[in-house]
Amino acid sequence: MSGRISWLTSLAPNSRWHRGMVGRQIVLGSAFAGALALGSCGLRQATSESDLAVVEIAFVGSSTAALFDPPPAGKDKRWVKVRYRDVDHREGAGKVALRGFSAWHHGRSKPSLRLKPKGKRRRGPASVELSRPEDPLAICNWLPDHIGAGLGLMHEHSEPVRLLLNGRDCGVYLRSIRPGDDLCDAAGRPRSAFFKGDSLGDRRHLDLWASSASWRTFGTWQPSATEALEELLAALREPPTAGSLRRLAGAIDLEQAARLMAVASLVGSIHADAVHNHVMYYNPETGRIEPLLWDANGFGIHAEPELAVNVARHPLAARLLCSPRFLHRRNEVLWEQMRGPASAEKLIAAVDQRLAEIDAALQTDPEIARLVLRRGVFELDEVGYAGLQGARREFLDFVERREAYLERWFQRARVSMVPLAKDPSHTLVTVFGDVAVKLSRTDGAEVLSADGRDAALLWPGIREALVDDRQHQESDGRGVSAPHGVPAALQYVVACPVAQLNLRNAFTGQAVSAEPSPEASKSRSVHPWSESAITPSSPR
Repeated sequence: MSGRISWLTSLAPNSRWHRGMVGRQIVLGSAFAGALALGSCGLRQATSESDLAVVEIAFVGSSTAALFDPPPAGKDKRWVKVRYRDVDHREGAGKVALRGFSAWHHGRSKPSLRLKPKGKRRRGPASVELSRPEDPLAICNWLPDHIGAGLGLMHEHSEPVRLLLNGRDCGVYLRSIRPGDDLCDAAGRPRSAFFKGDSLGDRRHLDLWASSASWRTFGTWQPSATEALEELLAALREPPTAGSLRRLAGAIDLEQAARLMAVASLVGSIHADAVHNHVMYYNPETGRIEPLLWDANGFGIHAEPELAVNVARHPLAARLLCSPRFLHRRNEVLWEQMRGPASAEKLIAAVDQRLAEIDAALQTDPEIARLVLRRGVFELDEVGYAGLQGARREFLDFVERREAYLERWFQRARVSMVPLAKDPSHTLVTVFGDVAVKLSRTDGAEVLSADGRDAALLWPGIREALVDDRQHQESDGRGVSAPHGVPAALQYVVACPVAQLNLRNAFTGQAVSAEPSPEASKSRSVHPWSESAITPSSPR
């Protein structure tokens, strides 16, 4: 049990919610003898050899079928009265409804649920999300959460539990926290406002990027929260210039955004797009919006291991691609994670530990399945307990191939150097690879630009046109759209002759040989020497 305790503690060391989870061993029942009959409202203590926490829900005066009845007129959900016992042994009355948009979450044998306890609570969250995992190993959202927690990102705190629904073993679920005060408490952050961006279902007519009115709000209201979101959206509607990037930097926490994009790239997450899956937190201490790591669905759910790094499926990501300094900071975080806590070796070890902890629950899970894309539609593919070893091999393959792809990507630093035509004592340096380069002088002097600025680190740009490389593409061309940026040349004038300059890859440290200048291509990038004010903060 000690391994589980240290693991949970690492997720959120200041979390009141996780402190309730840590150090508790719940004994569950293997055969579920004497399970409740449908329609019963009693609760019993489950017993089993597994140490996985249990959530029990029993319907009051109805059966599970009531969940799937059409909602009342003017309502988007049908709520059903229940009795419940949560992971901390808190029990009482409440109500549940189906959660999620897709058929995956609304299957009758294993539905995803939202539980709301009744009355004024003394402890525990006001609302609990219980989601069926979208991969057989139940790690595609839990593991990105773990990585993000180590970086100080706010996330949904997904943890595996076992769900008993009217006494029936529904197997492994992910228990998470909705945006709001409970999530702030779990993250050790000031209570404040959250904005959730989803324009699906009956909200599909809304443009998330046109107005803050298209975003739903949760949590403790802050008068300046809407102003910050409106400022962010307004900056995105402006053309990409140094001024609009500075305006964006005043509205959003760029360091948190860089860390979020690094995690997304590491795990191959492209679930957030122009119409859904965005959660933003207004930090009253900084006065800025922070994007949350939310429903990542990494490790092959939507993307191949060779997914491009600079993916931009929504306007915020597309605008951040315009800032070479921001992308460099994202790359720094990504490189550090690959070399440390999120290396392929450590990710595989973490998953193996977690699988050992939930194995007993998986053995009795009635529906272990994965999302698969067929004909442009995500469908359910049953795997079963017997298929878990194969699922583990697929995860291992994804992680190793992803790391290998990123390693190759970080190697691609490309530069040309030619004497400046009007002054051969200066050098025109063109950077056009995937990553930045470091410059040094053979005489040990400081590397400066023609106008006296620090020129020891130079960045590439991104071409104006994005490339749409579809993931899980089928023969008919359908798949998940993943538009991404490819390198474009950026030029710098350095006050040093060519013969006195040395070049190295900013990440690998390897020497970089100068190449012929590439053909000119139109860039979306704002030149980094004009946008220095928007550099993300150093790690905190």
